[in-house]
Amino acid sequence: MYNSNKRLLLGGALITQLGDFVFEFAIKWWVAAVSGSAMLLAIILSIETLFSVFFNAIGGVLADARNKKKILIVTDIISGFACFILWFFIKENEVNVVLVSIINVVLAITYSFYSPTVKSIVTNVIDKDSIVKFNASLNGISELIKISGPVIGLFLIGLIGIKGIFLVNGISFLAAAFLESRIKYTYNPENNKQTSNDYKTVWEDFKKGLIYIKNHKQLMRILLLASLVNFFLAGYILILPFHSLDFFTSNMYAKVLLFQSLGGVLATFITHRFEKKVEMIPLPYFLLLTGITLLPVFITVNQIVFIVCIFAYGFFITLFNISFISYIQLNSDENYLGRIFSVVFTVAILCMPFGNFFFGWLYSYTSENTLSIIGISVVILSSIYVISENRHIVPVENSHNQA
Repeated sequence: MYNSNKRLLLGGALITQLGDFVFEFAIKWWVAAVSGSAMLLAIILSIETLFSVFFNAIGGVLADARNKKKILIVTDIISGFACFILWFFIKENEVNVVLVSIINVVLAITYSFYSPTVKSIVTNVIDKDSIVKFNASLNGISELIKISGPVIGLFLIGLIGIKGIFLVNGISFLAAAFLESRIKYTYNPENNKQTSNDYKTVWEDFKKGLIYIKNHKQLMRILLLASLVNFFLAGYILILPFHSLDFFTSNMYAKVLLFQSLGGVLATFITHRFEKKVEMIPLPYFLLLTGITLLPVFITVNQIVFIVCIFAYGFFITLFNISFISYIQLNSDENYLGRIFSVVFTVAILCMPFGNFFFGWLYSYTSENTLSIIGISVVILSSIYVISENRHIVPVENSHNQA
């Protein structure tokens, strides 16, 4: 059963990611190419993020209280039809900010329910001894999809245009829902009785997850650091397509995303091959190295240097993501996992809308230096944390009693 569930869960999650990645690539490329306005993209991404902050709080609670399998299926179906609406109504040579923002909000809401659920269901359908390797496999296949995503995106833009991208994305969501419907998962309402009866409101449920994390001191400190770092990484995500188009060729954005994904694949291989050694590296070190990778962009506008920097960025940020998610899954009560991930995602993205607007504004004044400013800031934040907390080591594997 576990092997079958592993394949189906991986398949459903990764098909969803393929459509989602191509959709995200198309939106950013489209806005950058048609409007040339970083602030316009900042507005679209910030509206999406603001809704994510609110609904992330609800998503994790629902994952703990309801049938996880049904949540995955329903959210994918809604996302699919939302993409069909965008496909039907948009015009290729004009960015309809209102419609794009509305569809982005719908996808953000469904993802707010989907993301904590797909992570919390892992402990119900995957053997516990296989969780770390499952997460590494999920990240590895995900990065392989990201390698092909930019190529597929550019190919589809040339073949069937932006509208075709959104059609493909809608189909992929429905395909993922079909695979998830075949997962062998037994929903027992009694296991969720505490959530549905004792906790009167969503806010009270969310507070339970917040208190759980507060009592897990090391997790709380890392989460606060990640939230602050995300202020700057939001700028990286926003600026990357504009920097690629402004300083290099029209296909550079696809190239750097490809090499960023290759860095992620290498990180996944390293995690598989040297799992115990990776577990011993404190999580903040991965963020510190992530910031360092962006510093050479300040020195020279060189295509090879730029690609190598983005490759290294993908490598270290993926190491952090694999280790962080695995740490939570292995050190938390599975009855609280949905709420814990809900709090984690909510807190982690709180600073992102501010980062979008700030770096959208900054790019108009110093476009050539923005990525390096982001890297320097991440290095400073991570260094302060490492220096002040150097006695705290955060391994991926620990005891449940510590949580």
